[in-house]
Amino acid sequence: MLRRFLFVLLGAAVLLSACTSQKDLVMFNTDPKVYDGADTLGTFSLQVPEPYKVKVDDQLLIKVMDAQASSAASFNKSIEGESGNIDLEKAYFSPSNYVIESDGMIDLPLIGRIGVEGYTIEQIQDTLDAKLEASQLMRSPKTIVRLTNFRVTVMGEVTQPGVIQITQDRVTIVQALGLAGDLTDYANIHRVKLIREIEKGVLKTEILDLGDPKTLGSPFFYLQPGDILYVEPAKSKSLVVTGQSTSFILSSVSFVIVLASTVLQLVNLSQNNTTGTTPDDSNNPDDSNNPD
Repeated sequence: MLRRFLFVLLGAAVLLSACTSQKDLVMFNTDPKVYDGADTLGTFSLQVPEPYKVKVDDQLLIKVMDAQASSAASFNKSIEGESGNIDLEKAYFSPSNYVIESDGMIDLPLIGRIGVEGYTIEQIQDTLDAKLEASQLMRSPKTIVRLTNFRVTVMGEVTQPGVIQITQDRVTIVQALGLAGDLTDYANIHRVKLIREIEKGVLKTEILDLGDPKTLGSPFFYLQPGDILYVEPAKSKSLVVTGQSTSFILSSVSFVIVLASTVLQLVNLSQNNTTGTTPDDSNNPDDSNNPD
């Protein structure tokens, strides 16, 4: 009976060591027993980021619209879709882009060089509209500007790691992970590392806990162009039975079984000695009852 109990205990220990608790699998867990102050109603306040300010080497897609189509055509190097709208997916790293040079300027036809570094997309549009109106080249110009090099890198425990090109103005960590094919079974949702260039040549690293609902209000929940996400592996990944780990685990289990068997024999021997009976006594009749 004792032997069976030890083997059951050993099996349970192995299974528990390889298992992951539910709280380590749930993203943005609203259970107040897990995270203090969690809102069980599931309402969260997002911290909407400040508009992105363009940097050197950023790429801008610029389209100018005006009643005088011939004048506007001088600016429009953009790639368009079937409906005539800007096709951002085709515009990535295309010659149709205006690249912000090392001095923070872009060079536009008919207008010349304009400084845009440190401007938001909306500010660039307003600046170009004002320049075009002042030049009297167009009657009522309307400029559309898009950032075409908005890309983030997702690495670690995701299904499809790599560089992701974003075609919208904003993207969250959750959306980026979804675009990377979601997390693997061995992802540690409590340690997602975000690396961001906060200024030229200066990187900042932030560890985010995607299990904590407070992360939804983090200033790092929304990503910026050039961000790097690294999802760390969970400890349970080291217990995966593959390659060399197979022989290690089997040898370890064998050692434990031998040790448990030895302990059981010692326990049985101790019990027999306590009752005054030896293994030989149980098999041989009492010498006093034998005739001479």
